[in-house]
Amino acid sequence: MTEKDCILVVDDDEGTRKSLALLLKRKGFETEQAETGKEALAIAEGRAINLTLLDIKLPDIEGIQLLAPLKKTNPDMSVIMITGFASVENAVQSLTAGASGYITKPIDLDGMLAMIKTTFDQQHLVTEVRQAEEAIRESEEKFRGIFNNVNDAIHLHEIGKDGNLGTFIDVNDIACQMLQYARDEMLHHTPLDFTGDYHSRPIDKIQEELVTGGNAVFETEHIRKDGTVVPVEINAHVITLMGKKMVLSVVRDITERKRTDEQIRNSLVQIENDLVQMALFNDQIRNPLAVIIALLDSEHASKTNTKICEQVYKIDALITTLDRQYMNSEKVREFLRKHYDFIQRSGL
Repeated sequence: MTEKDCILVVDDDEGTRKSLALLLKRKGFETEQAETGKEALAIAEGRAINLTLLDIKLPDIEGIQLLAPLKKTNPDMSVIMITGFASVENAVQSLTAGASGYITKPIDLDGMLAMIKTTFDQQHLVTEVRQAEEAIRESEEKFRGIFNNVNDAIHLHEIGKDGNLGTFIDVNDIACQMLQYARDEMLHHTPLDFTGDYHSRPIDKIQEELVTGGNAVFETEHIRKDGTVVPVEINAHVITLMGKKMVLSVVRDITERKRTDEQIRNSLVQIENDLVQMALFNDQIRNPLAVIIALLDSEHASKTNTKICEQVYKIDALITTLDRQYMNSEKVREFLRKHYDFIQRSGL
């Protein structure tokens, strides 16, 4: 029993009706009373009635005929029929029409209270089950909403004891869009059915990592239905679901990242080439300057020669400065080499 449990007593016999209502109040129930079917419907439409004790004979309508309109006001309402005649036919008709139980007059009060308790227990159990089902449904809707609205593809597939990858159990919408297959089509395949030959590490090593360490991050290529290739990064984790080991993988399309890496590689190579060319260019300038200085030294001193020498030495000083800058740039070159090598080896 809860605070919301309310029992409607419907009986044209005032003494019976009031006696039952008084007994039920003493037992902690809220009660309402009605003498006719019309009054019962008005009360049921105006407030939440959890259970109705319904006399089978009323002045304006048969109790059995009132069952359907009453339950229409509250589909969860339980109805226990009351009659002065222990008729098997009435009992069958009442239960068939939707009544929860059937008692006869003179009423066995203890038996009636036991039936009411059982009815409420069943009603509350149904409510709890419904609430649990609703909570599960909402949880599944939230999960499905997240599952299908993340930016990356998500794969859930089996994994055998030997570490071999089994068929897909579920995939999200992004996974279907990425590979151009319908979900039902993908569920008949394993991840390897869509994987190309390239892996950042040998596939057996990746599977070994999954089995022993529980996760693996690697790059590979997926092949779409139309045959085009998509470079992907996969972050795979072994999970236990319904008592079975499975792999949950987040699959990211890294096409743009690969394109950017290629651009960076080309830029770094160009920068290093420019630095090398700068060193060669310095030497190419200094060689003719040395010839000019030697020729001037062999000539008789003059104001013109002196001025030419001054300018030549200034140029030589500038080249020396460039040489020093080039030496300092070795640190930059080393960084570029390492960065380039990192990109070359990057595969996680």
